Formats: sequence, structure tokens, C-alpha cells
Amino acid sequence: MLEDDEHVPVSAVVLEVQRQYDEDKRWSWPVYLATLRARHKCPVLLLGTSSRSWVRKAATATSVDELFD
Repeated sequence: MLEDDEHVPVSAVVLEVQRQYDEDKRWSWPVYLATLRARHKCPVLLLGTSSRSWVRKAATATSVDELFD
């Protein structure tokens, strides 16, 4: 969570380490983002990291569904 000088949230990051491909992330990642965004009323970024090649596709994805197509 990044806050301004008055401790108001200005941005948040969801960090998730991926050890294996998980089709269910198509459904859970949007929930993580929407929940954090609604709770703190600020922009949210999902940062997934992995040594697996499928995660590299996320760098150019424009939607969660595109990751799993």
C-alpha cells in the first residue's frame, strides 16, 4: 500500500508468486483486485512473479482472460 502524506491510500499492489500454472487464477485475480480497490478506493496493480514461462505472457496481457487463452 502506498499512501500520501496524510496516510490516504494512493496505490496498492497485490504480489503473488506462481509456482505452477493455475487456471483458477482467471477467476481469483480479478476478485483480489476488485476487493482491494473497493476497500481502499485507490488504483491497484497485480504483480505476479514466477520462473515459469507462462507468467512472462502476463507482461503483455491486456486482460486476465488473455493470460489463459
